[in-house]
Amino acid sequence: AQKIAKALGIDNRNVSFAGLKDRYAVTTQWFSAQIPGKASPENIDLGDDIKVLDIQRHHKKLRRGQLEGNRFSIVVRNVEGRKSELCDVIDSIRKTGVPNYFGEQRFGIDFGNLPKALRFFNNQYRPKNRQERSMLISSARSLLFNEVTSQRLKNNTWDEVLEGDVLNLAGSHSVFTAVEDLPVLQKRYNEGDLHISAPLYGTGETLVANEPAEIEAAVFAEFPEYVQGLDKIGAKPARRAMRVVPEKLGFEWLDTKTLRLEFSLPAGAYATSVLRELVDYTVAQPAT
Repeated sequence: AQKIAKALGIDNRNVSFAGLKDRYAVTTQWFSAQIPGKASPENIDLGDDIKVLDIQRHHKKLRRGQLEGNRFSIVVRNVEGRKSELCDVIDSIRKTGVPNYFGEQRFGIDFGNLPKALRFFNNQYRPKNRQERSMLISSARSLLFNEVTSQRLKNNTWDEVLEGDVLNLAGSHSVFTAVEDLPVLQKRYNEGDLHISAPLYGTGETLVANEPAEIEAAVFAEFPEYVQGLDKIGAKPARRAMRVVPEKLGFEWLDTKTLRLEFSLPAGAYATSVLRELVDYTVAQPAT
């Protein structure tokens, strides 16, 4: 974004994009640049490591979050284990999805965002800007979301609709509480029409009730510093689906120990959450 701004001779804030990409990856995405009254450039030189594929005129700027999803192609090297087991797991994921955990990227290097969030909540650290403040708040909420999801997995109720669950209509932000007709709701869940949600913690009324509410309250009680900090800043409650179902999930063996995985995920879902269900991996570090 900074290189585009420099090449066009405009302020950095006049270049925007819909979402962040992985730091170490080959990625493709759209950027928008505000250049009112100027002709569209035929090309922009951004250096050897960036290639401009297309330039178009548009009447609106891109805003953060305005993306439908991401497509991934991930190469896993030095794979060990029985290939037949991988096929079985992939078939299962295609049908039932995976826990929609926030990936480790959400928490910063060595999960450093979490202690920094506590320092921020305790007035011991002042974020550099609004973006960092939002990141620290999101890290705390993401921790609580992951812990509730993990507890539901331990209880074997991750994919079971319970009375009092807050259900999310697939492909939308619409939610409602499961009160009656649980077998019907379970059938819709199994068919992918509904998702069970977990909390993005905040202060205020929530729709969750009964056993799901008790599970969430027990998790919150284990992390009082984060809960109190989020209460202090007035974070608003929200819900997020506890599972995500990758689309077009496929794989290819490039050789006996090299596996390529390809799939698509909706905005906000993490490829690492899919990967962790398939292999016990470590992230390769780029050469320096």
